[in-house]
This record gives sequence, structure tokens and C-alpha cells, in this order.
Amino acid sequence: MASTRTESAPAPLGAERLALVPGVLGAIARERAADLAGAAVDLPPRPAGAARRGRLRAALARPGLALLAEVKRASPSQGLIADIDPVVAGRAYAAGGAAALSVLTEPRHFAGERAHLRAVAAAVDLPLLRKDFVVHPAQLVEASDDGAAGVLLIAAVLGDALGAYLRATWSLGLDALVEVHDEAELELARAAGADLIGVNNRDLRTLAIDTTTAPRLIAHGRALGHQAVWVAESGYASGAEARALVGVADAVLVGTSLAGSGDLEGATRAFLDATSDAGGPRRALVTGASSGIGAACAAALAQAGWSLVLQGRDAERTEEVASRARALGAEAVTCLADLASDDDVARLAATSHAGPLHALVHAAGLIELGRVADVGTAVLDAHYAVNVRAPYALTRALLPALRDARGHVVFVNSGAGRQAKAQWSAYAASKFALRALADALREEEDELRVTTVYPGRTATPMQAAVRAAEGAEYEPETFVQPEAVAAQIVGLLELPRPSLVSELIIRPG
Repeated sequence: MASTRTESAPAPLGAERLALVPGVLGAIARERAADLAGAAVDLPPRPAGAARRGRLRAALARPGLALLAEVKRASPSQGLIADIDPVVAGRAYAAGGAAALSVLTEPRHFAGERAHLRAVAAAVDLPLLRKDFVVHPAQLVEASDDGAAGVLLIAAVLGDALGAYLRATWSLGLDALVEVHDEAELELARAAGADLIGVNNRDLRTLAIDTTTAPRLIAHGRALGHQAVWVAESGYASGAEARALVGVADAVLVGTSLAGSGDLEGATRAFLDATSDAGGPRRALVTGASSGIGAACAAALAQAGWSLVLQGRDAERTEEVASRARALGAEAVTCLADLASDDDVARLAATSHAGPLHALVHAAGLIELGRVADVGTAVLDAHYAVNVRAPYALTRALLPALRDARGHVVFVNSGAGRQAKAQWSAYAASKFALRALADALREEEDELRVTTVYPGRTATPMQAAVRAAEGAEYEPETFVQPEAVAAQIVGLLELPRPSLVSELIIRPG
């Protein structure tokens, strides 16, 4: 097999350098150097076509505060944390939404093994960081052989050898998370050209934690203009404690609190939920916002502090709804769009795609009653365009924004979406299709919550028109009130994860 030239191997750290590393960190580094004594120094040629570096860095640079979840069984400060199976833990962290995994391979103080890294790499399709105390080039080769996407390089250990170890790491197709703890180490990382920098709140010499360290040094590094992906490390027991990192760090490394939680997937989800909304008000797009359930949803969401994008066809009524939302202190923008027009739907999606989208509420709808014998396919097509095609196209276009926020899609359906009656054929057919869309989306998008709401007859202008078409009296006080439906929808959106209501039926009381 053809190969490409590999960077010359850096020298193993010698006793003189290791003697300069103080405290617990120095003791562990010297132990690892003894473990590697006699190991091969040369870096093997890299096979042509081998994966290039960047996978770990890219995962940690994704929008929001990415989570680097650590498979951590023990630590010098706490002893045994949890006797977790590394593969079970890795799969749970992945299912919970972690962007990447850190796997400890240091055996004495962290109960790690290279076998753990190999097993997790074989079981989980996320980029892996080999977390160890690198003092010898053989450890870089081991990381590559064992399936890691990156390795940890500790500036306090490597000192002036950091640049050589960084280049050797890159030559093997691996990313390097360069860990620093103070301004001098940050300058060493900058000078070496590190593009993935972790700031450890824990002083590894004393094991003391100061959670002001990472925000301070990251802000300092950014102010200097250094282009890197920045990771905050250590000391975050919950997502609430990490909220202050949103907009400061790109990612956070968390080990002890997740590993010792007893519910690895649930703890991962809870951590991410607590940080996903930290960058400002939650954003929701509501269609059909000019009246009825859509307008009531706008008011209820505004009252709950959401930022709104409101779609309607009537400019005056939609702006009135937006003005009422603003009077409640909410940010609200309007977008006039005909949901039967693909161009308008695309424009609405573009308007709503300014960052993470936490909720998409499909409240718009079209209804025209008639018997199959009397209703032509043009009427059926009109129902399909507004009630099915538009929600499909809009949801599809906004999936990236919804995924960024691990958002919630609510489809406001109808009793006709569960049981069709005479004269409701075109409308019911579209609502059954909308139900199918929601069911499929729920199965496809693990990170999104998807709910179908089936309101009974609701006191809206649409219902007044329906009653007129039926030749029946419209008595709004006997129907479900739109405010009641909106209150239920907001309750669904604010339900803590991992809880999910997949279907909600609302009937007049």
C-alpha cells in the first residue's frame, strides 16, 4: 500500500524535563514515562488515503456548546467514581447527544486502559479523544492504532516539546487537544499553532478547581485573535453551571458528573438541555398566527418569554398579533407568506433560519367541506398544498436549525385527522397525511421532539365558517377555546426532557 511521509518523531521526555513538572501532574507523568521506557520511538509511514485530521475539532466546533463526554471510572481527587462499562457509557453518551467522547487510558489513577479506547471506537460512531499523559511518541501511534481521532497534549508536561509533539500528532492524521491552565501555557500553545485548545479549571499540580479560569483564558485567547476551537474543562457538575460558557467556549469537557450520575444518557440529555437555551430567548416559528389557535399560541409563547417569528397572510392582523406579543416583552417579527406557494414557504424558512430554532408550531390550515361527488381534485390539491406540503417543506428546510436547538415540532391537527366524516373528505385526507408526516418525523429524528395535537371543535373564525357550511349555529362558548389549546402547546414545549407527549387530544369540556 502506498504511504506518505510522516513527521520525524519527537524525543521521549527525559528525566530532566519530567523533574520540572510539579505535584500530582509530575508524579503521573513520570509514571507514564517509566511505563513507556524502551518503546519504539519512530512514527510509522502514514498510509496514503488515511483519514485527515479535523474530525474531532469539527465535532466540537458545531453550533451551540458542544459536549465532550468523558468515559471516566476514577480520578486522583475522588478515587473510584463509578464502575462503568466503557462501551455502555460511550453508547449512552452518544444517545444523549454528546458531540464527541473522551476515553481515559491511564491505568493507575483513572482506571483506564487502551482496551477501553479500542472497544469504544468499535462500538460508537463519534470522534474519540485519547485522554492520557503523553510523554512519549509511542502514545501517539497507539492512539492512531486504537481508533482515536485525537489525543490530549498537556502543555505543563510537554513544555518546549509541545510544538514537536503537535506536529507529530497531526502527521498521523490526529487532532490534538492542547491543554493549558495559565497565560504562559496559553502562549506556548499559541506559539506552537494549536487549533484546538482546552483550558482546564483544575490545577493538575494541586487538583484545586477555579471555574473562572477557563472563561478568563478563553476570552484572553480570543482577544489576542488566536483562531482555535476552545474547550472548557473540569468543574461543571451540571448544565446549569455550564450555562455561562455559552458564547464563550465552543465545547465543554465533562466527566465525573456524568459518569457518576447512574443514568448516563439521561444526565447527558439534561446537561445539554440546560445549556441549549442559554444564549437568549427560545425561538419559535408559528404558522397561521394571524388568528385562531396560531394567534393564541403567539400570545402564550410571548407571555412565557419566547422570541417569535409569526407567519400569516393578512398583514394587518398578523402585525396586530405581533404588537401584542411585543407589549408582553417578547421579540416578534412577521413574515407574510401564502403557504400554497413554494416560493413563499422558502422565504419563510429563510426568515426563520437565523440561529437555533427551538419550536416550530404548524397552526395554519385550510378547510373546505364537500362530498367526494361534488369536490374536484383542485380542492383536494389546495388542501394538500397548505395542510401537508407546506408543513413538510418548512420542517425539512428548518431541520438544521431545529437540530441545533434539539427543538420541538408541533403539528396542530384535527379530530378529522383521526376519523373522517361525510363531507370532510379532502380536509380529512390532508390531516391523515399530516399525522403520517409527524409519525415518520418522530421516528427519524432522535434529537427532536414531535407532537401532534388534535383539538376538538375550537372557537375560531375557521370554525365559524365550518358551522356556516354545515348549516349549523355557531356557539363559540360550547367549543374548545383557542387559549386553552395554546396553553397546552406551551406546556408541551416546556416539558423537561426526556419526557415527550407524542399525541394530545383536546375535547370540549
